[in-house]
Amino acid sequence: YIKTLSTDFFVMSEVGRKSSDPNSVLSPAQWLAHCELSVEAGASLVILESRESGRSGYVSSAGDVNAVVIDSIVRSLPLKSLLFEAPIKSVQTFLIKRYGSAVNLGNLALSELMAVQSLRYGLRSDTLLVVEPTF
Repeated sequence: YIKTLSTDFFVMSEVGRKSSDPNSVLSPAQWLAHCELSVEAGASLVILESRESGRSGYVSSAGDVNAVVIDSIVRSLPLKSLLFEAPIKSVQTFLIKRYGSAVNLGNLALSELMAVQSLRYGLRSDTLLVVEPTF
C-alpha cells in the first residue's frame, strides 16, 4: 500500500511491535530492514514504536532505550524521516541529547508539551548546557 499511496499522499509507516513480550522483540537487523523497506516503498516518515507506555518497541520494559537499534537506523536513514514515539521523559531526554533538539518526537501527552519544549531548549536540568537549540 505504501508504494501505491505515496505517489499522491504523505505516507507514514510504523515499525516495531506493540508487545512487551521479550520473545517478540525485533533484532537490530530486523528494525533496520523494516525501516529501509518502508522508505524504499515511499514512506515519507517512519514512526518507531514504543507504545503509550513508552516501554515497548525500541524501549525496554524497564524504560531503557535500545541505542544499538536506533543508532543503526539513524546511520542508514535521514533523521528527519524518523519519528520516535517517546511518551516518557527519560526517552525524550535521551533522544534530544543524542540527536539534537530538532529530533522528531511523537506520542507525547498534551499536558507534557511545555516540559518537552523546555528539554529541547536546554531549559531543564536534564539538557541544560548539553543541548543547543536548532530552531
